[in-house]
Amino acid sequence: MRFDLHIHSNHSSDSSLTVDEILQQAVKKGLDGIAICDHNTVEGSLLGIRRALELDLPLVVLPGVEVSTTEGHLLVLGVREYIPQNLTYLETISIARQKGGVVIAAHPFKSGGIGYGARDADAVETFNSRCIFGENTKAREMAQEHGNPGWEGAIPTCFQQ
Repeated sequence: MRFDLHIHSNHSSDSSLTVDEILQQAVKKGLDGIAICDHNTVEGSLLGIRRALELDLPLVVLPGVEVSTTEGHLLVLGVREYIPQNLTYLETISIARQKGGVVIAAHPFKSGGIGYGARDADAVETFNSRCIFGENTKAREMAQEHGNPGWEGAIPTCFQQ
C-alpha cells in the first residue's frame, strides 16, 4: 500500500494547497491513503476525512498533526484533538500515546530537528524531500541502529506546496 503521511494543507503556513486539492492529487497519484499533518492543528486533517467520505473517494485519510516541540517536530497519527505545542519531545510523545496516537519523528536531522531523540518515537521519517541528502541518510542509519521502523515521505513532485 502507498501512503503519504506528511502532507501540509493551507491550514499550515508552509502550504497553499486546499484539502480538496490534496485529495484530488492523492487519488491522481494512485495513493491508497494520506495523513494531512498540519502544524499544531488537526483542522485540515479532520476536513480531509470528512471531504473524502463526502466525495466517496477510494482513499484512506488518517487523522494527524505535526506538533512543534522544544526540540523539533513530531507527526502524530490517529489523534483528532489538539496536542499542546512547545513541550519537550518526551512530554509530547507521552501525551500523544495517552490519546492513542502513533508518533513519527519528522525530519529528525534537519536543522532544528530532534536528532537522536527520534529513537523514542514509534517510527522515524527517513526521507523528506526538503532535507539534504546527509540529513536523510543520518535518519535512516539511526532508525536502523535503534530498530525504529523507518518511513519515507513523498517525492517532491507528489504534492506541490
